[in-house]
This record gives sequence, structure tokens and C-alpha cells, in this order.
Amino acid sequence: MQRLNHRFIVTLMVFSLVFFTVGTFVAKPDQKSVTTQKQVDLTTEFVQASQASFQMNEARYLAFQLLTAQQFKCLDYVLTKESHWNPLAKNPSTHARGIGQLLASTYRNIGMKYSSDPRSQLIATLAYISRWYGSAGPCGAKAHWVKYKWY
Repeated sequence: MQRLNHRFIVTLMVFSLVFFTVGTFVAKPDQKSVTTQKQVDLTTEFVQASQASFQMNEARYLAFQLLTAQQFKCLDYVLTKESHWNPLAKNPSTHARGIGQLLASTYRNIGMKYSSDPRSQLIATLAYISRWYGSAGPCGAKAHWVKYKWY
């Protein structure tokens, strides 16, 4: 069985949501059939969150493939504490963002540009961890996080 493309799944979800919304308005002719701005905003947020969720899972799976089981467990601990693997996560006090909660200066220091793609954010996070913690890798980052609540 082939793995489904995340864009196909997101498209299917959007189509289903639109079909359900239109069907609801058609089924109740006594109500206004005009979609409110609030409904459009909620639909957009749902689609963005769904797409982020699929990409997040792809990033998590990529990390699982790249790391040993112990390294992945340590990385999972850190990124769950930092952002819950949410590529849209933002820290208002430090302006850090993404799954690794990296700053713009951190991206520049590792020679990358910020991307909203969680797989790219994962690569940047692993590059940062590699430079900062060396051979200790994600488990070094976890030990630091447990002690100081940041990595």
C-alpha cells in the first residue's frame, strides 16, 4: 500500500469541510446561505493547523529515521517541551519560533534561513544541537534542558 501524500490529505480534508459546509446551508433553506467571516477564519485556521500537523508528523518521522532510538527519545523530549513539535509555535518574549524555538540570529549562525517547513526547522535544530552539544547530541540538549529549562 502506498503512503498518501500530505497535500492530497489536506486537499481531501478541505474538500470535505467545504462540502459539509455547503451541504449544511443547502439542507436548511430558511437560514442565510452566506458564509460569515468568522466561519471563513475558522476554516482557514483548521486547514493551516491540519497542514502543520501533517508536516509536523513528517518532521518527527524524519528525526526518527535520522537518529538512534535513544537520540530520538532525547530530541522528542526537548522539542515537546519547547514547542510540542508545532512549526507555528512562537515565543513572544524572545521571538524564537518553530519546532526548535530558534532565533533569527541562530539561523544566520548555522547558515540557514528560517522556513515555515517543519522538516527544514528540524534540520536547523539538529545543526544547532550538533554545534552546541557536539557528540552529546540530542541527549546533551536534553540534559541541559532538564537542568536549565532551555537548551
